[in-house]
This record gives sequence, structure tokens and C-alpha cells, in this order.
Amino acid sequence: MVDKAKHGLRLSDHSVLRPDLLVDSHDPDRAVDIIRANTKGQLRFGIDTRGRESASSLLRALAPSKPLNGSLAQTNGTYSTPPESPKDSAVLSSHLVGLTGLPKQMPPPGTVFHTVPIKLFHEIPTIGETLVTWLERLLHNGLISPPEVIDIEHGFDGVNNGLDRMRRGEISGGKLVVRLT
Repeated sequence: MVDKAKHGLRLSDHSVLRPDLLVDSHDPDRAVDIIRANTKGQLRFGIDTRGRESASSLLRALAPSKPLNGSLAQTNGTYSTPPESPKDSAVLSSHLVGLTGLPKQMPPPGTVFHTVPIKLFHEIPTIGETLVTWLERLLHNGLISPPEVIDIEHGFDGVNNGLDRMRRGEISGGKLVVRLT
């Protein structure tokens, strides 16, 4: 789900980012209906980058179309990353990754919530170095592409100005660069 007015044309025309399905986020209930209809209620993986509210909508889109059998255990609020999916179940788990927040509710049976502990990147040098090395290899091999530069700010004052612009929604869907020289 995206704001089609802001990002639809850029995403649909982009050779790398072009999605199979682009759903407008302005009516979350309708968006969930469209996703469920197009995936036949079989969506298993979702990544939310906006926050708790949009993650809750994505959770509804991940809900299975058939009731789960009793062999899947409830996660009891634990956030398993990497997931420990039951190996003896015919029903596969759905996975919701919340980059900025997850629904307040407990994960329903058959759904696993994941968080990305981004603070560890900065707080534990070994983790940060490992992730940067991995990212460099992915970029070098063309397996991922960096976000497009949306705008450029200048100088140290540009850092706070850029953050303010991002909070106001003026910069989204790409990268803001601050040149310090």
C-alpha cells in the first residue's frame, strides 16, 4: 500500500521497484480487500515501513482465508526473528515485519511478528560492520538497489531542516542527502 498520488507513477515506471500490485493506502479497508482478493487470502509475508496503524492493516491482509488447524501454537507475544515456524504443521505461518512499529495486539495464531532492532546497528560495532559488509555485497552484486535521492540539503543546519521536512511528509519514498562540504 502506498500513497499513489505521491509515489504511484515513480514506482510503476521504475525498472527495479515496479511492484506486481500497487494499492492506494488512502482507504485502508479497501486496500486490505484488494490485497486479499489478489492474493486469494494466501499472503504470507508483509513488511510495514510506516507505523503501528498501517501494520495493523497489513496484519488484516495477512489473515488466512481458512481457519487454522490446532497444530499451530500461539506465539504468546514473543517476537521471533528469525522465525521458528512449526515444522510439523501443514499450515505455514504468516510473517509481519514492522520496521517502525507493530500492532498493539498479540500476534494471532499462525502469525509471527518480527522487529528490526536498528539500534543494535549503532550500539554494537560487530553487528553494524557485519550488516554494512553484507549490504555492500548485495549492492555490488546488483541484488538490491539504493533508494533514489529525492533532494539535497547543505551544511549542518541542513540535517535538522531535512528531518523537519521528512516529518512534514515533504520527503518520502527516497533518500534525502545532506552535503557537509
